[in-house]
Amino acid sequence: MIASLAGLLVLLFLSGFFSSSETAFTSLTVMQIQGLKKRFSRRGKTVENLHLHPDKLLTTILIGNNLVNIAISVISSELTIRLFGSTALGVTTGVLTMLILIFGEVLPKQFAIRNNELICVYTADVIKLLSVMFMPVIWFINGFSRILSRFGSMEKRSHFTLDNILHMVKHAETIGILENYKSRMVKSVFRFSDVTVHSIMTHRKNVFSLEQGLSIREALPRIAERGFSRVPVYEGHEENIVGVVLEKDLIRLSAKGEIDGTLADVLIEPVFIPETWRIHRVFRRLKEEILNLAVVLDEYGGLAGIVTMEDLVEEIIGELYDEDEEPDGAKILKSSKEGWYRIQGDTPIHVLEDVIGTEIPHDRNSETVSGYVLEQLAGLPVNGQKIETRIGTFVIQSMSSKQVQYMRYLPRIQESEEEEPV
Repeated sequence: MIASLAGLLVLLFLSGFFSSSETAFTSLTVMQIQGLKKRFSRRGKTVENLHLHPDKLLTTILIGNNLVNIAISVISSELTIRLFGSTALGVTTGVLTMLILIFGEVLPKQFAIRNNELICVYTADVIKLLSVMFMPVIWFINGFSRILSRFGSMEKRSHFTLDNILHMVKHAETIGILENYKSRMVKSVFRFSDVTVHSIMTHRKNVFSLEQGLSIREALPRIAERGFSRVPVYEGHEENIVGVVLEKDLIRLSAKGEIDGTLADVLIEPVFIPETWRIHRVFRRLKEEILNLAVVLDEYGGLAGIVTMEDLVEEIIGELYDEDEEPDGAKILKSSKEGWYRIQGDTPIHVLEDVIGTEIPHDRNSETVSGYVLEQLAGLPVNGQKIETRIGTFVIQSMSSKQVQYMRYLPRIQESEEEEPV
């Protein structure tokens, strides 16, 4: 009798052993495995090898767990009949079920969730040995499982997808592990290959360029006034870009007294790219050409705009500013105690997202808040026009050449409580 009770306790412990091992290995992340390999060289590699073959691992654990639970049932039934007769089997089954549930499943798995690395390290060798002992059975079960899986999906799914990674990043930000700007950077890195150059380029209307016949003497003050280090150069009309001049080249020539030549004499051949290119491709092209500026062409071969290496880097780390530049955040001012904001039309959408703390659903072609507002309209806006959107209310304050200069904005969360200012 004592031997049977001792055997039941050992088997109950083994049931908890297998349950905790299952939870520990299935909850282990790739980063945790790399850490274990550094701290526990041999056992860490064993953990990695087991984790790389999940079918074999889980089958081994399930076989062991089921054998243990069957043994518990057999021994407990025999002990019950010997002591109390067959009439007590029902009570024994209920008690046994509760014991296995609590001490063989719930408690071990809860412990494993909090200590998965520790459990994996100290159970890996045992699991590996059992997988060798159960090899014929494992081979049969997994083979049969593969046959059945042919009737289901044939697609082999990766354990890690981009959506999973982005979800983890968002969760880390939510619980405070990752700061907002770091989260934005991580997301930007993964989405770097999804963004087209059209969405980040400087539009042709805003491109500062000079005519190739202009003398260096005349060009230098204009470039200095605008503060650019690279300037597109055109021939005939502004959309016919034929090259790029570097401010440093003009300064060097000026220092030598050679300022009567024209920009055509110091042109660098530009890099032309279509506006449909993804920005990771543009990044590689500019690195190959050792240039920091590319001319973007539309589908008809006309000028669409320009893009610089700085624009590409800003897609990951956020806006970069020179000493004399105004940060985009300064373009949004809280103009009243009632919660209304005064916004410049050319404010980037992501800046407003940071202010209101929510993502703004918008077309990829819209880069600015005015572009987002125009998406909501069937025609051109007019001064004083009120536009209701999913994120709140916009009121047009100032227009210039059919472009929105300034607007007021009230986030939707406050709309039911506040009235529009005069």
